[in-house]
Order: sequence, then C-alpha cells, then structure tokens
Amino acid sequence: MVRPTLAVLGCGLLLIAAGLGCGPKKKSPAPVRPAALTVQSVGAAPRRRLRYHFGVGEKLAYRMISRRKISGLLSATGPVSLLLSVRTERIRGRRALLRWRVEHVDSGAQRLRGRELWVDTSDRGEITTVSRGRPRPAPPAQLHQSVRLLYLAWPNEAVGPGARWIQRRDLILAASTQGGFRAKVVARYSFDRVAPCGQGRCAHLSLRMALKLSHRAGKVKVKGEGTGTGRVVFDLQRGRLQESHIQAVIGLSTSIAPGKVLQKITLVQSMTLTR
Repeated sequence: MVRPTLAVLGCGLLLIAAGLGCGPKKKSPAPVRPAALTVQSVGAAPRRRLRYHFGVGEKLAYRMISRRKISGLLSATGPVSLLLSVRTERIRGRRALLRWRVEHVDSGAQRLRGRELWVDTSDRGEITTVSRGRPRPAPPAQLHQSVRLLYLAWPNEAVGPGARWIQRRDLILAASTQGGFRAKVVARYSFDRVAPCGQGRCAHLSLRMALKLSHRAGKVKVKGEGTGTGRVVFDLQRGRLQESHIQAVIGLSTSIAPGKVLQKITLVQSMTLTR
C-alpha cells in the first residue's frame, strides 16, 4: 500500500499561515508562466526516480511552525503553529486529488482552523488545479499560482547523491492585495545523501533560493529581493515528506526611494511529519 504526501517548501504555506494567502482577486494580472525544472547533474549511482506515493483514504499529519520578523516594527510577530493534514481523496493513474486542511491552531490566527484546499497533483508534484472547495472547472488562477509554492516538484530523470537541479517559477503571492505581488523564484536543489530514517531510507536535500517580487500601489512601485536556504528530508520507500526547514530574508524598496532598502522581512518555517 502506498501513501499520500504533502511536500512543502518555499514561502507559500507561510504566506497562507500569516493571513496573506489567496483571497478574491481585485483585478486580472497578466498570465504567469508555469514552473520550469532543469537538471544540471543526475548524480551518482544508484539513481532512482523521486516520486510521491498515494493511497485513497490515507491521511498524514504535519506540524508547521512559522515565524516572521519585519524591521521597523516595535513588536515582533509571534510564531504561527498549526497542525495540518493531507488526505488522498482520489487516484487516477499517476494523478491524485489531495485535501489539505488546517486541523488545529496552537498559536496564530484562529480563523485559519478548518481552512481547506483541494489540490490535483501528479506523483512528480505537477499541479493541475487548486480550489478552496471541492474542485470546480475553473479555480481562481491566483490561488492556483500561490499554492504552487506548497509543492516540491521532482525531476523526471532518475537521480542520486550529488544530483543538482534548478526550478524557476513565476508566481503571484498575497493575491488578495490588488492583484498580488508578482514574484520570480529560482530554487537550486542539491541531493546531498541517502541515510537511514526509521524503518526505511531517506533522501536529504538542501536548497538555495533567490526571489524577486514587484507590486504597484497607485503611482508607487514596490520591489523586493531576497535569498533563502533550506533542507528537506524525503522518505524514499513511502514517498512522503518527513521534514522541511527554510529561512529567507527579503528586502523591500519603493520607487520613491530607489535603491534604498526600507524594510527587511525575515521568514522562518519548519514542518515535520507527526504521524
């Protein structure tokens, strides 16, 4: 029997947890391009295809803790701690329909409790649709793009320790904010090693991330640039995420004071499988 998974990496889940997620769009921005993944090295043998495993009716639970700090604020924002679940509702070939749900809020906005997203994805993490209720023919495009950050997509090729690949994504973050922040994200992954984990073996990966974002508020244009680092542990036998950790720093500037960083946002997120 195979199991479902929720692979979380990047800022997407943190933005949703912080209340910046994907509300009704104010206007229709230009289309964003789909993710592009380029393998630079397949690494050493033995190599294998990294894939998520799904089983109808199976459910996993994750603990997610996120923190954000914004320079210039007198009071720091407290951590957000959530208990998340992901349940496989349907499987069709290599594709599965997953229901992601906030089961409990330990700290942070209690309104997040019960929030659900339905995601149609492949065993490589290729997302087709995202919706807030049961899937509809045309889910909101901005919601789709924001949730793309939740899932780590795997290379098509078999890879082994030493493998490296780059994933580029054009995304819309905080889509409820007058069209959202348009972001270009470049994530560079390294397959570091395979090591025992519990009864199986896990792939350990590290990443370096660079992002640029832009947003226009009236005549003022807001720009942001940032970098981040992270690590991921993925269970090879059971095809599921064991844990992920990421930290990113983003500097924001405006067209009123070009070249001057007015605020820095530090984002820290960790997510661990609890059962």
